[in-house]
Amino acid sequence: LPTYTLLGQEVARLPFIVDTSLGHEILHSWFGNSVYVDPREGNWSEGLTTYLADHLYKEQKGLGRDYRHRLLADYQSYVHKDRAMPLSGFRFRTDRPSKAIGYGKGAMLFHMLKQEIGKDAFYKALKKFVMDYRFRTAGWSELKAVFSDIGKKDLSVFFDQWLERKDVPILSIKKEGITYPGSGHQGLKVTVRQGTESPYSLSVPLVLETTFGEVRRNVRVEHEKESMEIEIKGQPLSVTLDPDYDLMRSLEPSEFPPVLSRLLGSEHKFFVLPLQNSEVYCQFAVFLRSLGFKEKSIDSLMTGSDLNKGSLLILGDPAPRLERLTGAMPDPGSGVIITVRENPINPAGVVAVVKADSSRQLDLILKKLPHYGYYSTLRFEDGKLVRKDTAGTRNGIRLVLQTEVMGTAASDLSPIDRIINDISEKQVIYIGECHDNFSHHMAQLRIIQGLDRLDHPLAVGMEMFQRPFQHVLDRYLKGQIDEKTFLKESKYLERWRYDYQLYRPIIQYCREHDIPVLALNLPEEISKKVARKGLESLSDEELRQVPEDLDWSNTAYKTRLRRIFEKHPESGVRNFNDFYQAQILWDETMAQNVHDYMKNNPGRQIVVLAGNGHIAFGDGIPSRTYRRGKYDQAIIANVTGNKPEQGMADFFLFPPMMQPPFSARLGVILDEEDNGVVLKKVMRNSPAQKSGLKSGDLLLSFDGEPVKDISGLKLALLFKKEGDTAVIEVKRKKRFARDKILKFTAGPFKPMEMTFHHPRKVKKIKR
Repeated sequence: LPTYTLLGQEVARLPFIVDTSLGHEILHSWFGNSVYVDPREGNWSEGLTTYLADHLYKEQKGLGRDYRHRLLADYQSYVHKDRAMPLSGFRFRTDRPSKAIGYGKGAMLFHMLKQEIGKDAFYKALKKFVMDYRFRTAGWSELKAVFSDIGKKDLSVFFDQWLERKDVPILSIKKEGITYPGSGHQGLKVTVRQGTESPYSLSVPLVLETTFGEVRRNVRVEHEKESMEIEIKGQPLSVTLDPDYDLMRSLEPSEFPPVLSRLLGSEHKFFVLPLQNSEVYCQFAVFLRSLGFKEKSIDSLMTGSDLNKGSLLILGDPAPRLERLTGAMPDPGSGVIITVRENPINPAGVVAVVKADSSRQLDLILKKLPHYGYYSTLRFEDGKLVRKDTAGTRNGIRLVLQTEVMGTAASDLSPIDRIINDISEKQVIYIGECHDNFSHHMAQLRIIQGLDRLDHPLAVGMEMFQRPFQHVLDRYLKGQIDEKTFLKESKYLERWRYDYQLYRPIIQYCREHDIPVLALNLPEEISKKVARKGLESLSDEELRQVPEDLDWSNTAYKTRLRRIFEKHPESGVRNFNDFYQAQILWDETMAQNVHDYMKNNPGRQIVVLAGNGHIAFGDGIPSRTYRRGKYDQAIIANVTGNKPEQGMADFFLFPPMMQPPFSARLGVILDEEDNGVVLKKVMRNSPAQKSGLKSGDLLLSFDGEPVKDISGLKLALLFKKEGDTAVIEVKRKKRFARDKILKFTAGPFKPMEMTFHHPRKVKKIKR
């Protein structure tokens, strides 16, 4: 009936009706039942009542921002390009996409309208609208006229864009520079971009965090690219667009949590039945098919492209190959537990696991599930919801401009012996490094020596060695092979490539003092393959070398890795998601190897040596080791040349710069070709140039030993001392004559400047 809403006894007894729906339906007595909706212009009443009732309830509890975030998340989950329609096209709810448009986008329109004309004018206009059109039909055009009149501004552009466009704004922000006009003031230059085909006219809330506090303002953004300079006091630390979700817009990945609605709304969604106890999930599978899910086998998922373009629901205990996508999942106990996580293969999608102890428990929740779309974890017992959680996200589109200046009192600085004493009872100690900084390695050695003197049973784990070569490390430490054989058989010079002289003192100390050294890292073949083709490219044999329990949930770590990835386009890895998967495998493998050693050697203490990036903030190896064994841990970061950040480590070391040990250099850039190692470039005034070597020479031998690859030459140079010489045999091409075999004496070798290259660039290296 057009002027009557009935809530029957069976409905009114439900708890959520009184808490939410009742207010919504009461408001319809004014909006929809008193002022009638003009169907020719679309249905404005559902968006308005949602805003004035559902949103108001949350706002009164201090949860208005969360509710608006939920509306945006629902819209992004369900409304895809082929399902999008303008708000003016909404008549009534038929499915989740239409609800996200008519109720969600409609509510956001009225929220933005209140921001546009002010709270007082907004409610005054509503009263006038009700009085003017009571028991009459009204559409969006009448709403626009009333709000324009009371708000005393032309709202044509506002209503036209929000009613007639199918898309929503996509915003980003970029720092252009900081000016210093003096008198304690600074100017921040930023550019706000819109990613839609044509720009919106927007009033964008902006929050500037400065050393003097927060500055809030709204900025007009009406073009595809809007540059602006904002004068502020103090130094700018960060700028955030729309932190309270006052705009109807697209969420950034860091704002978009892995929630159930992303699974249910995915354009391509699949499910996998368990290998065991599949009968528990048979009826649930029927329900999933009715929602548009397609059943897949594990083999087809791992070898096909489905995971790259959609979302996956795993029923029951994941098979080992799939568990690497989800990590360990909790058991339901009695009832049902649903866990949703980001799809590591396709960040636009999610991976979810449903575990139940019986088919009956699943039957009790079938019709309820779509109503809990905003949650990442759900637990039901006998059909009753007992737990609901949403994964945390960042609020707003945030750009960090600079971190706060950190300092410490001189009296708080501790000598390294005091730090050693403070960590002496820790089970796992992580010491970070910049790989090419010798002073960092000497600080690591100092701590190893200090702990060793305390007579703790000690081991050292090293990122620099890969797990398959543990037996080579063991043989060398026991004195069964010499150093040259050790380096050759461990393939250190091929796989790590940083100068071995940097790590030699640590290895030698462990050898002399009977301290086990663990090869922690993943085989290079696997990490390279994943970095280029993704996790799904691994064979069954390769997957057996990867830990089963992988955690993809740390969004802060992912954000830091993305910044690193974007700064190093020369790495050769084009897809960030594949790079991210490789990094997680790297961290998880090292954590698993530390855990396995500790489990098999109770009472021992282990020092883990790894790059600062793998230990900072505990995100890489430390948190993943702790997840496995709840160890008492300490993180120490070497920060020479880096800025320490709060929470980055438990202790910071500031070692003085030290000259690394002498390492003989020829002063050439090499390339491995089919016929051998070729000199691509000979550096000026280098031992190579002085000896007569030229670009294009093919290396044949070094001191009588054949040179088959770059690592062979590096190994030979490693054992040259300052003042030594070397006889080098090359083949030199002659243009109009037969190639010549020539011998040259290079040296005496002296210290020379060395340019370090990225450890993953294989072909060219200066020697």
